[in-house]
Amino acid sequence: MAKKQTNTTSFAAKYLTYMPTEEELRREIEQQKEFFRLQHKEK
Repeated sequence: MAKKQTNTTSFAAKYLTYMPTEEELRREIEQQKEFFRLQHKEK
């Protein structure tokens, strides 16, 4: 029987081995907020 793959591997790609700069963090937050808005706008 094949083992069911979980979604945890998709999140692992986002983890960084270093701390982002303040600007990088701001940019990522804004991108995630926009992505969230677009997903919820379609409903």
